[in-house]
Amino acid sequence: MSHQSVEAARGYAWFRGAIDLIAHNPIPLLVIALLFVIGTSVMSLVPVIGSLALIALTPVLGGGFMYALREEHEGRGAQIEHLFRGFQEPGRLLPLMLLGLPALVAGLLLVIAIFVFVGAAALQMLAGGMASTADAASFASLGAGLLVALLLGLLLVLLAASVVVFAVPRVMLDGIEPFTAMKESFSASLSNFAALIVFTLMFVAALVVLLVATVLVGWIPLLGQLVALLAWFAFGVGWIAVSNGGVFLAYRDMWPASTATDIVLPYGPPPPPPAPPPAG
Repeated sequence: MSHQSVEAARGYAWFRGAIDLIAHNPIPLLVIALLFVIGTSVMSLVPVIGSLALIALTPVLGGGFMYALREEHEGRGAQIEHLFRGFQEPGRLLPLMLLGLPALVAGLLLVIAIFVFVGAAALQMLAGGMASTADAASFASLGAGLLVALLLGLLLVLLAASVVVFAVPRVMLDGIEPFTAMKESFSASLSNFAALIVFTLMFVAALVVLLVATVLVGWIPLLGQLVALLAWFAFGVGWIAVSNGGVFLAYRDMWPASTATDIVLPYGPPPPPPAPPPAG
């Protein structure tokens, strides 16, 4: 099923609609976001095995989040246990785990890039003596290598995200084969690039507001630091909740036939206009 393209302004609608969707039933959806943060954080602390588990299981947990958002959006109500629906739904676990492959490939390519662009410059510096006696050209070469690796890493992250972002709901909610879903997701991300940029800028704006607020209260001894810490923690959980909500609403816009529902909620797409009265 081909996706639809939407105007750039839909990016704002996804952001605002996601906030409304989360606010409609905040306790289970924010708890799901909190458990998502805790689970992925714990996995990231375990060397090697934890990183591999993080790559494989993050799409599974993301699929559960998509399921909870669909249940809430269609009026059945999200439940905390929906986070683990990807482990329970028949035929979903392995396809969702396969959606971790782009992140694995991107990580391996980034390691290779760091070795090529940074490691080579570092070896040149070591070959010429200790870093304290290295000449300016060696430091410039190292800095250029770091910059290239950073830019390549950013590109790899964006590519991996575009391949997976809509593949998760397509696999979890529509049962699409994972590699087909990844191709669809990449194509949909490209054709809706402007709307996705607007959606991302909403988070950047929220981040700037939080930065300003924490600077203003940070001068207060102890209390200000505690408030700032809690604000950043709440922002992180809210970020996960709203970003997933926005992805779900974007998925609904791009594949409307696969998400048809007779229920019209205030955070859903506007209902069609009424049919004109018959002539005569």
